[in-house]
Amino acid sequence: MPSEQFTVTATSTVGDFLTFLDQAMGVDTTAGVVGTPGSIVSGGKLLIRGNAGTENSISIQPGTLTSGGATQVPFAFTQTQAADGESAHTSFVVYDSLGTPMRVEMTMVLEAHTAGGGSTWRYYADSTDDSDLQYAVGTGTVDFDSHGQFVSSPQNGIIINRANTGADDPVTVQFDFGRMNSLNSAQSTMVMNFQNGFSTGTLIDYSVGQDGVITGTFSNGLNQTLGQMAVGTFANPAGLLSRSNNVYFVGPNSGEARVTPPLTLGAGKVSAGTLELSNVDLSREFINLITSSTAFSAASRVITTSDQLLQELLLIARR
Repeated sequence: MPSEQFTVTATSTVGDFLTFLDQAMGVDTTAGVVGTPGSIVSGGKLLIRGNAGTENSISIQPGTLTSGGATQVPFAFTQTQAADGESAHTSFVVYDSLGTPMRVEMTMVLEAHTAGGGSTWRYYADSTDDSDLQYAVGTGTVDFDSHGQFVSSPQNGIIINRANTGADDPVTVQFDFGRMNSLNSAQSTMVMNFQNGFSTGTLIDYSVGQDGVITGTFSNGLNQTLGQMAVGTFANPAGLLSRSNNVYFVGPNSGEARVTPPLTLGAGKVSAGTLELSNVDLSREFINLITSSTAFSAASRVITTSDQLLQELLLIARR
């Protein structure tokens, strides 16, 4: 976790410092969680109690917590009780509205066995990418039946603050525990296998469907609809007025244009990667072809005539 600093002021209290410690270490003190997590002062000693579960174990190395001033004095810590309780841990990445990645650490802890043979697990989530000091970003319970199948999750989301980052604040992340089974051994694991968030990406390709829908492919793997082409139809296409370069205008006998998506109300389909015959003026292209061919023939005759003249000059010189 990043380093944090508590500044003592004239109005600071011991409670403020204890709250600071809980927030900086990601200890979730939400009402209703198992045990009595949090920091307290007892007998002149500072006691720090973490959340239940072996995966929520707290380890404070020497020199981690020091008092400021001209001389920094480190606090000495002694572990009085090891963390216990069945638990499993995982980490995953979510994204804010700007596509910035945010790492979330989640721990599942067995909270209780229900009367019907099921179990209740509690998840604890924290993130150092939370913009405020409170790294604990959410907790909730997940219920399973006696066969280990998911039953319900009354609280299934977390909130990550993103103040002063330019992104939407806060970011709400919803969990879907429907495909999770009850954790029943020390070897149990959990992993996030799908999410609908994406990192920042740029457009690298696009395609056009027969219905005119333009779909963009982005470097982050996201496919997104960019727009849709429209097709104009007329009651009497023969009544359109022809202009130069194969352009037509609405005429008095053509009727007004009826603009619809492709494949709708008699409109044709869109064929991507092809060139319509109507886009080419055949007579003009033939004229251009003949002009190019004649110019090539004339140029080749100039070269042939120049070669003959040089040959004649060489023969005269030899005589």
